[in-house]
Amino acid sequence: MSAKNLYLACVVCIFTSFCYAENINVLINPGFEQAGGWSSRGGTFTQTSEQKRSGNSSGKSTGRTAEWQGIKQPIADRVIAGKAYGVSAWFKLENTDKCPLTISIEKHDDSGVSYTNITSGMVNNKEWTQLDGTFTVNASGTLTVLDIYFEGPPSGTNFFVDDVIVFGPPAEAAVPVEIKPQAAIKISPDIRRQKIDGFGAAGAWYDRTLAGFTDRPNFYTVLFKELGLDILRIRNTYDYNGNDSNYIERAVKFITVANQYSPKPLKLMITSWSPPYYLKSNKYTKGGTLAKDANGNYRYDDLAQWWVECLAAYEKHGIEFDYISMQNEPDYLTNWDTCLFDPNENANNAGYNKAFRAFYNKISKLPNPPKILAPEGKNISTTRRYIDALTPEDKSHIYSYAHHLYGDGSEEVPDSFVRPMARFAADYNDKPRMQTEFAKESDNGDVTSFHAAMSLAMFIHNSMAVENASAFLYWQIIWEAPLGLISTTPTTFTVNPVYYAMKHYCAYTDPGWQRVEASTDSPALRVSAYIDPNNEKISAVILNPSETAITTDLALDSFDIIDSNIYQSTESDKFISKGKLEQTARIALPEKSMTTVVMSVKKK
Repeated sequence: MSAKNLYLACVVCIFTSFCYAENINVLINPGFEQAGGWSSRGGTFTQTSEQKRSGNSSGKSTGRTAEWQGIKQPIADRVIAGKAYGVSAWFKLENTDKCPLTISIEKHDDSGVSYTNITSGMVNNKEWTQLDGTFTVNASGTLTVLDIYFEGPPSGTNFFVDDVIVFGPPAEAAVPVEIKPQAAIKISPDIRRQKIDGFGAAGAWYDRTLAGFTDRPNFYTVLFKELGLDILRIRNTYDYNGNDSNYIERAVKFITVANQYSPKPLKLMITSWSPPYYLKSNKYTKGGTLAKDANGNYRYDDLAQWWVECLAAYEKHGIEFDYISMQNEPDYLTNWDTCLFDPNENANNAGYNKAFRAFYNKISKLPNPPKILAPEGKNISTTRRYIDALTPEDKSHIYSYAHHLYGDGSEEVPDSFVRPMARFAADYNDKPRMQTEFAKESDNGDVTSFHAAMSLAMFIHNSMAVENASAFLYWQIIWEAPLGLISTTPTTFTVNPVYYAMKHYCAYTDPGWQRVEASTDSPALRVSAYIDPNNEKISAVILNPSETAITTDLALDSFDIIDSNIYQSTESDKFISKGKLEQTARIALPEKSMTTVVMSVKKK
């Protein structure tokens, strides 16, 4: 346990009236040591090492033009209505001697929108000051938004925050259940769910690491032929300078080789981390927002034209894209290529809605336009706000609502993402939904343990079976060791356990397949199943994340099993063939295992 985590574990006891065994700090990234959880509520939010109360970093709010602006975190899916919570945070100013600061709650429910001040106090720029208080979650009808946020200093005042606590009972706290060693699984192919666009990963960076490889055929065989990815996501660096000035040529080579080795034509997705420097407010691809013209108007049309020219540059190489997204994580600003768009335009930041309007007006008029994805927010919570800022006409140009998963729950508990996923599926069910980027950021982005592989498999399952997503894309298809599905050094590569989590889903499914109903009587198991368009193949993915070995019977409604193969991964073996289904259709599921059952079927 780090010093900061130890501090956070101990300091919660200042709330003596709330110290029950079941209570926890419900916040994500409370000490600002990792990415996720927090975002801007006007102005700019960054995680910084300039000042820190403990650990290595804190949160910082800059560029504020009103007292209500600051830093926020959504907590609606992590608290319980009617319960009381203790709150504490430490603050320090940067460019003002002293001023008041307030911890507040923004709530949206059936009664409307309300704002509640939890506590206020004077803070200064000399030392860290703690503010603490309590609040009760009172909701009328459905609670849709509950944000904790920090506000109060005058316009232009920058402030730091660290070691934040919201202490109380977590939503849907785990209840111990008995896990039996026998189970039953039922697949009902006649009950159809969402159609699948596929599974994929991003090749946006580190393609240069392949230059020294001497065993490229084996590398590409493992990466594309054996993995079976459907979608490759790359970035728009058209008209960039420096190391990325030849990214298009490198990407074309990567795509060409990928298609040579892939058992199926790869679908291509492109997005932008940042426009080139001359379209940025800060004249730099890192940070900033869209630039303004001489009349003070944001250069939305120039951004859209840059996109058209990018697609034309790829088309000269024979590359056409299946999916396009205007901006990766428009809600996120950091020290790599980013470009901040607020949902609506304001004096400080360009508006995503206006930029998107100019974008689709250009893209949709192309002879063979890619399918448009939007808005690709950093997480589900912020994605909602960008969608809600779009008009019905804007939305009519969107093929799929796209989002990432950074900060919607605790990465160590994949099921903590279930509530926001389910709510997003219910509220935005007019289009397909895609999860277009995720990789674990906690534990230094661990990809080398089997625990990390099981965790990723759980995220995929929840995305497909709870959110009903049509696609799941991992972040790093390759990366410098020790990250990525495959880690690279200048001359070698290593296949990481998370590779096999993806393989269990994408090796024996294809775009155009459809998820079908699959259920189990075991609380330990997770099962999803997919059928091909010809009703001749079914693939079922069964996860046993528990510490109990389970034997399950598999029943298939309305179809006969003609042939089958079972592939299984455990701590010691990865994607090992376990033969065919027995006549009894009984499958052994070791503790902490992933199993894919591939079936040739015939309708009864």
